[in-house]
Amino acid sequence: MPFYSEYVDNTTISNEEILWRRIPLIKGKNGMYKYDNSRETWRPTSAAFRLSGVDSAMSVFIESIVRASNRGPEDIILDNQVLSSLTVKQIRSHELGIFKDENVDSAHANVFDTKPDRSRTAQKRLRKELALISLWVIPPPEMKSES
Repeated sequence: MPFYSEYVDNTTISNEEILWRRIPLIKGKNGMYKYDNSRETWRPTSAAFRLSGVDSAMSVFIESIVRASNRGPEDIILDNQVLSSLTVKQIRSHELGIFKDENVDSAHANVFDTKPDRSRTAQKRLRKELALISLWVIPPPEMKSES
């Protein structure tokens, strides 16, 4: 993986691509998903969309590449994880970029902030917006039991 200063948005990845984000099954106030009373449903928290780590990138999988390799969402998650989705268009509309990272998996990519000098407040707002617009691909068990 390149150093942060070398990250470049891969414009060959279409805006229509769907990205899958793995989310650990940790719920509650300090968790990765919670019950949203205003929406009357479970949703990821902003913590699930942190651009963290040494190189400040968020791990995702490109759905079309996963499916082209005859795999599905269940093949991407690990034990105790759920899966949410965003489109590349949504990512880019928040001034984030994406690049493939095939060292992990042929469908793996990283999302990064094209504005690394974003304030902490702006970072928190960005993560919350991503959490609110993401959709479940594999929802938490609480949602499965509600249906």
